[in-house]
Amino acid sequence: MITPVLHWSIDPYALQLTDTIGIRYYSLLFGFGIFLSGHFLTKVLESDKQYHTLPVESLAIYLIAGIVIGARLGHCLFYDPIYFLEHPIEMLLPIQQQPDGSWIFTGFLGLASHGGIIGMLISLFILSIRKNISFISLLDLVALVAPLAGCFIRVGNFFNSEIIGEPTDQSWGVVFTAVDDFVRHPSQLYEAVVYLIIFLVMYSRRQEILQYKGKIFGWVVTLVFIARFLIEFTKIDQVSWEAGLHLNMGQLLSVPFVVVGVAFIFFSKK
Repeated sequence: MITPVLHWSIDPYALQLTDTIGIRYYSLLFGFGIFLSGHFLTKVLESDKQYHTLPVESLAIYLIAGIVIGARLGHCLFYDPIYFLEHPIEMLLPIQQQPDGSWIFTGFLGLASHGGIIGMLISLFILSIRKNISFISLLDLVALVAPLAGCFIRVGNFFNSEIIGEPTDQSWGVVFTAVDDFVRHPSQLYEAVVYLIIFLVMYSRRQEILQYKGKIFGWVVTLVFIARFLIEFTKIDQVSWEAGLHLNMGQLLSVPFVVVGVAFIFFSKK
């Protein structure tokens, strides 16, 4: 009989006011990840003369809006489009309609990283046009720190006992007591560790790689989504219709990102 390293039973709410209203660890970690990423991004902007005129406040607003809206719409349209097209209000408002017709506050139950990245790309493209800034330079800057934010978001998923892994016989398995009594892969932590490593490697080599337009974006996108593709094999299906598929939705969505990333690496210019 395997003894798992951890029986994970922590309440996902850091502060709970009512049955449906409170502050989750996920929200705190999401916000802290964005804040810390912004801190490192500011350091880069301050140290490199070519970025001194970049509107940092505008960049932050566009990024946060693009990521949150894109992640929410991505979850709704990629994973459960039939339900949300029938309940469009629930796409953008943190509420849910009950069988009796009443509404309750639930928070946003579902954010998709692929959608968040698409939203981020769209917001950066709009910003580049409005402020007459190189779109590729913006991609490089944001990609440099994005894996750090992704690391904290995945730890937040761990606190929520969501995106859990398949059962495992490995000694580092975790029992998510809010879900069941099986020893499972802590897939969220696998991703968190990989994203942290990618950030540390890219940030330590930023002076060298930033000389080549598009190269950091290419490497980060390629490494992140290759990792995502592989780690998906350790996860349970996120929605029922994925059962029986050779590749799940997360893997199918990762493939075009890898292709784009490799193209950026190949065509990056000094």
